[in-house]
Formats: sequence, C-alpha cells, structure tokens
Amino acid sequence: MTKSWQQFLFCVILTILWPLFPLGFEWLISDAVKTESVALTASMYAIGIGVASKYQGLFGVALMEAVFYILFYGLSVKGHPPHEALILFVCGAGMFLMFVCHTAERYNRHIRLQEPFPDFMR
Repeated sequence: MTKSWQQFLFCVILTILWPLFPLGFEWLISDAVKTESVALTASMYAIGIGVASKYQGLFGVALMEAVFYILFYGLSVKGHPPHEALILFVCGAGMFLMFVCHTAERYNRHIRLQEPFPDFMR
C-alpha cells in the first residue's frame, strides 16, 4: 500500500469515522441510541467536517446543517420530540452526505494531490 493511500485511510478513520464512535458505544452499552445523542453528534460532526474542509461551499453547508441539528437537539431534550423518525432520518442522511463529500475531498487531497496527513507532516 502506497504512502498516499495509507494517509488517506488514516485520515478517513481519524477525521470521518472516529467522531461517530460515541454513537456506537451508546448502542453497545444501552442497546439503543437516543435521538438527542444522534442530533448532538450530527451537529458536531457537521461543524467538524466543515472546519476540516478546504472548500468554502462545504463549510457553509456544514454550518447550515449544524444549525438545524442543534434545533433538533433542543427539540429532543424536551422529552418526546415531534416527528422523531424524521429527525433521525434527517440527521442520518446529513451525516452520510458529509461523510461522502469529505471522503471525496480527502481522496482528492491525499491520493491525487499527494498532500500529507496530518498537516504537520509537511
């Protein structure tokens, strides 16, 4: 495996998959994931991906997504959120969209442009 592929895979694991581990641990420990946990994770995930991106468009979309997820979090902590299934779907779809967009960006940066990861390796 080439160095650029190693850096790309390390980047995907560290910046794209690692932030989702708390949801996995919550599911393993309690056999369920709360709606507020998904909404909070989605908001932090969107902000993290947006800040890590070099594309202003993705940054802007990520910030707008995060605002909606924060609203969903507020609705969820009230007790019984309205349209809970819709909140879960929107958060999941948004995290998947961020995952796909940022993975494509990182592929371009680390495989095609040969940028090192992490950035301090320059």
